[in-house]
Amino acid sequence: MVKISKIRDTYRKLPIQVKASGWFFICSLVQKAIAVISTIIFTRLMSSEDYGILSIYNSWSDIIYIFATLNLSTGVYNVGMTKFNDRRNEFNSSLQLLALFWTLTFGLLFLCLYHYIEVIIQLPFKMIIIMFITFCTLPAYNLWCAKQRYESKYRSLVVVTVLYAIIILLASLIAVVYCRDKSFAKILSNAIIIVLFGGGLFFRNLCFKGKKINKEFVYFALKFNLPMIPAFLAMVILNQIDRIMISNQVSLAKAGIYSVAYNSAMFISILSTAINATYNPWLMQKIHNKEFGNISEITKIISVLFICVILVFIILAPELIKVMASSEYYEAIYVVPPVAASTFFTLIYTYYCPFAQYYLKMRFLVFINIGVAILNVILNYFGIMKFGYLAAGYTTYIGYLIYGWGTVFYVNKLIIKNFENKKRKQPVNFYTIKRITINQ
Repeated sequence: MVKISKIRDTYRKLPIQVKASGWFFICSLVQKAIAVISTIIFTRLMSSEDYGILSIYNSWSDIIYIFATLNLSTGVYNVGMTKFNDRRNEFNSSLQLLALFWTLTFGLLFLCLYHYIEVIIQLPFKMIIIMFITFCTLPAYNLWCAKQRYESKYRSLVVVTVLYAIIILLASLIAVVYCRDKSFAKILSNAIIIVLFGGGLFFRNLCFKGKKINKEFVYFALKFNLPMIPAFLAMVILNQIDRIMISNQVSLAKAGIYSVAYNSAMFISILSTAINATYNPWLMQKIHNKEFGNISEITKIISVLFICVILVFIILAPELIKVMASSEYYEAIYVVPPVAASTFFTLIYTYYCPFAQYYLKMRFLVFINIGVAILNVILNYFGIMKFGYLAAGYTTYIGYLIYGWGTVFYVNKLIIKNFENKKRKQPVNFYTIKRITINQ
């Protein structure tokens, strides 16, 4: 009892950021565990072709979401929350209303042109309608989550996000079991839950947290995120285009098999997601306050732990696939190692990107992202054609490698420019930054 009391007292004395980081990690772990359970269930209830259709829908949804909502919960959000510290609620409501207006405008245009786009997307019109309905409310949910992470309000975030994941799983399970068109049933059930949660948060934010739309915030958001659209799109393409290309070049069934292996490998991203959820806002505030004392030590520890997790995961990958899916999916085991290893480079991006975001110097990163996305499409096309669909996993690794180290190269140059380190011209990274003082 004494030991429990000591642990409780120690926990209470921890900084709020440390508590939040731990709970965000636990939350991500629970969400990924639910995702694993979901994969185990649905790969057995759905054929590989049905699962392939679901994967293609999710891939196109992620791509179109960038255009339809401007991805306002990413990029500009943490910057705006830092710069407009005393008007956060107004900033949040402005972005929410901007996202809704933009979604409705873009959605109408997209639906009018659907006859011409259908050949490329190859999804039924009813799925597209459902997709845009979710886009109207999903930004509200994403913005709310981003705000909770920034402010380290881990209790409400953990409760809502875990409940959200559980309800989606249960609703999808009921829909898939009782419907013949299983892929559409799962898409529709997911959409209903998204609309309920997102819609509830939308009205909550507007009714209780702020009703106005501020032109200053709208202009700031558009000025920041519009040029970032190619970068956001490039990253989504890097993550999703392989499944779309596999479905076009091989079959929907193979796309479904690949998707299971890819998703299992990305299970490791729970760690990078949890880190990013707290590290990015924390680093953004450090940059703003010109405090760099312990950044290098923290990044060293995180990097070593992350590499160890990747190695353990790769070793256990064959057993993981066998647990997650039926024998129909076993051949995709070879995709897991390169995709798992590629997650390290997203961690690298997490370290360096906040500097470019804070100083609004994202142009070169945009070019890097676009270049990597184009390269990935080319490598996928020829790789899948020559070596089969499993080659997509290795092209993903190549893309992320260039993406990560390209970011390091650019941000090091940016740091040299903005910090008093011009005389030495020493390459600056997180191992030397603690000795640097930012220009006033």
